[in-house]
Amino acid sequence: MDKIAERIEKLGAAKLIGSHPSGSAAWMEQRQDSIGGSDIASILNLSPFKSCLTLWYEKAGALDQPEATMRMKLGNYLEEGIIRAYADDNPNLTIYYADWTFESTENSKFHANPDAVIEDKLGNLSILEIKHTGRYWTELPEYYRYQVLWYQYVTGLKNPATVVAVTGGDLKQFIVEWDETLMEYVKGAVNAFLGLLSMGEPPDHDGSDSTYQTIRDISPDIEDVEYELECATELLAAKQIFDAAEENLQKYKAKALDEMQGARIGTFQGVPIVQLQQRGAGKPYLTFTRG
Repeated sequence: MDKIAERIEKLGAAKLIGSHPSGSAAWMEQRQDSIGGSDIASILNLSPFKSCLTLWYEKAGALDQPEATMRMKLGNYLEEGIIRAYADDNPNLTIYYADWTFESTENSKFHANPDAVIEDKLGNLSILEIKHTGRYWTELPEYYRYQVLWYQYVTGLKNPATVVAVTGGDLKQFIVEWDETLMEYVKGAVNAFLGLLSMGEPPDHDGSDSTYQTIRDISPDIEDVEYELECATELLAAKQIFDAAEENLQKYKAKALDEMQGARIGTFQGVPIVQLQQRGAGKPYLTFTRG
């Protein structure tokens, strides 16, 4: 065991249970029956990538764990380089990184896989998390804050954590402060999720594409029968509201595109809310940076 893992274990909050590379069979097996940092935003229904319901079906074994996309693979490949760049810019710090999996001594289902650990000149340890995105961040997305908070809790490293992100072509640094009150809220949500798993009862549907695609994946083949929908009134009302909202959104996207006249970033009270992108020689199109 490396010396940093030993020091973390001495804090009493966690023990090292594996050093398996991200995405390996052993890593996936440990992940299946546990709650890790990347699961927290989904449990809170804050993740733009995976809903609470989708996560539930994965943990229940009804859905296969998703295979790593090329973007995810590139993120893993770039991680060490970003860590080294951060270390070069901060020669007063010592950076340690390995394929750690820590298990909480409070609950064996609580796991953490921090990207790296920082040691300052006084010997204080803190979490270092690495992110890579093509989007332009002016602040750390809330769903990543919860991931780092979980790592702080499981490992016991409650000093302010650092998130280093390649965002908008630049290297940015964000700080995550430990928050005991927020962590109690998170633990409550995690325990409620585990309770639903133990009862075999999935969480409620939400409006995410993740939930819709999951229900598609687990649905049986089509039968030539009719079914009287209990949610028919709500479904028809939602469709009517959606059609009107979609038309209104398209109107103001066109207006914003016209106002920007090629400017890359559109702001509201100085804060970026939209940006222009284009594929190859194609025409610019509008995307949201927040909201």
